[in-house]
Parts: sequence; C-alpha cells; structure tokens
Amino acid sequence: MVTVASILASPMQQRALSVKIEDHQFSVLYEASDKAHLLSTSAPHASSWLLVTPANGLDLHLDPNELQSAVKWWLGVDTARENSCSLCPDAALDRLGNHAATCKRGGDVVSRHNRLRDLVLEFCCRAHQVVRVEEGSGLTPDHSRTRPADILALDWDTQPSM
Repeated sequence: MVTVASILASPMQQRALSVKIEDHQFSVLYEASDKAHLLSTSAPHASSWLLVTPANGLDLHLDPNELQSAVKWWLGVDTARENSCSLCPDAALDRLGNHAATCKRGGDVVSRHNRLRDLVLEFCCRAHQVVRVEEGSGLTPDHSRTRPADILALDWDTQPSM
C-alpha cells in the first residue's frame, strides 16, 4: 500500500511527487460516484456543451430550468429538491441528480429512448412500412401482450422491398 510517508521517502522531482500525492488523495478521499463525476467533467472536450450556440429551430437549446439543472450537475451542486423520485418512490434521490437522469420510469433515459423510437417510426412511415407503436405482438402462446414492442412491423416478409 502506498502511503504519503513512502512517497516522501523516495527521491523524485516536484512534479512527479505532486502527481503521486494527487493520485493517492484521489483514491482515498472520493467515493466512486464522485470519482466518476470528476473524471467525466475533466475529460478533454467535456465542457464543449457550454460553448454551443442555442438554436431553437434545430431544437438545440435548453430551457432555463434545464440549463440551471445541467450547470448545477456540472458544478456538483445539490440538485435534489425532494427526497424520493415521484415516479418510483422507493428510490432515494442522490444529491447530484444521477437517479433523475437515469430513472427507468422517466427522466433522460426515457426521453432519449422515445426520441429514438419516434425517429425510427418516421423512417418506417417514409418507407411505407406498416408499423404500430407500443403494441404487443400477440405472438406468445397465450396471445398475451405483456410487453409491447416499441415499434411493431406488421407483415415484414410480405412488404415490398425498397
């Protein structure tokens, strides 16, 4: 195990000594989520989103609440307004808002998923494919529709090829 005393005991240049001390402090002082946040915000080009010029026509803009939340997350400021998620009350909200961004019942994961689904739907419609959104296939033995398809392509084999 590396200790501060063992680092100071070996001869080295100031820069190398500083790097070893910083690495040791990083490994000891931070929790895994804090390490991930620090590494992700300090990566090359990680702050590029702050330099983007908003363009409403291209849907490349943040409303004031979204911008405020994003900057708070970026700075590591407490973003949780409540103690639990309104969509899954058994889940506690963390101070950085990671649960809100990754909640499977809402949040950014669902928004991204739905935008991608809608884009694929648009392409299918342009190609004159017969598709339905969020509908069960009815292909299970008991004809149940327990889990709907994001996009269900009907008669895929018989549709004309492009």
